[in-house]
Amino acid sequence: MLNTVFIPVDPYWDTTAAMAEHVGYFHPQIRRWTGERAQIARAAEGFRVFYEKVALEGGDYTKDHTAGVFLFDATGALFSIIDYHENARIRAAQDSPCDGARRARDGLSGLLLKNL
Repeated sequence: MLNTVFIPVDPYWDTTAAMAEHVGYFHPQIRRWTGERAQIARAAEGFRVFYEKVALEGGDYTKDHTAGVFLFDATGALFSIIDYHENARIRAAQDSPCDGARRARDGLSGLLLKNL
């Protein structure tokens, strides 16, 4: 069974309705999790995800962020990360666990995010 979770990095822009529409483009069973700004920051830190707010003309903004798929094994340990910037040949060759698996999992200990 595949469990898929989407955690946005901008809780003010990624509202429940916006997230439902966004994940709907991929698969209806994708779960959407969110939380307070500090909780999202802690999740990002645990996964070693980068994100920052970038000002645009006219007072608007966007978010630069890590774009990838984090793969976990049945025990919850991080197995690998698929980076959207890698080519398929590199991804296929990555069949060993990530060095930071325990660090990522332990960094999320006690983190509470809401399932929308």
